[in-house]
Amino acid sequence: MKFEMNKTLLLFLAVALASLVMMLSIIEVNAGERALLWVNPAMSSLEVGESEKKIVQLDDVEDVYALEIQLGFDSSVLNVLDADAFQTGTQIEAGSCPQPGFVVVNEVNNVSGIIDYAITQINPQIPCNGGDVAKIEFQCVSNGVSEVSFISSTISDRDGIQIEHNIISGKIECDSISPTPTPIPVDYFIYLPVILKSTQ
Repeated sequence: MKFEMNKTLLLFLAVALASLVMMLSIIEVNAGERALLWVNPAMSSLEVGESEKKIVQLDDVEDVYALEIQLGFDSSVLNVLDADAFQTGTQIEAGSCPQPGFVVVNEVNNVSGIIDYAITQINPQIPCNGGDVAKIEFQCVSNGVSEVSFISSTISDRDGIQIEHNIISGKIECDSISPTPTPIPVDYFIYLPVILKSTQ
């Protein structure tokens, strides 16, 4: 009888231990699947005067309802081109996640190199599951390298609960076009023989 009780207890402990290991494995997997907020493409190389549209992208996420980001860039190397000529100041282009229900702030300061963007969906909009957050068109204004980095970022669901996420910043390299060497003109001289008339 005592042997049967010990056997039952050992079986129960084995099942409990296996369940605990499985639970810890699930927690570890979920912890590694955090949302990703990143600048796409991450690396670019442009000539001075050229522009490129970068996408702030959100992946591996569900139930997004509101978002607030602040990005920084070197304004001596880059400028942001205005996405809305009908609004005062310089704005970036809204994306699809979150859907542009209500734009809290959309401002670009090309002097300080700061982008502020905050947006929330409104009922009855359905929470989004990732996609383009915003599109930003950068233009190279001088030689140099500029980071496009996240200063701060907050993502939340419909209930205002923040969603943990990782971030990957971007970088743009600006370079001037090498001028084509101007050929040096060569003067050609034609030397004609001098004929002297005899005085005899």
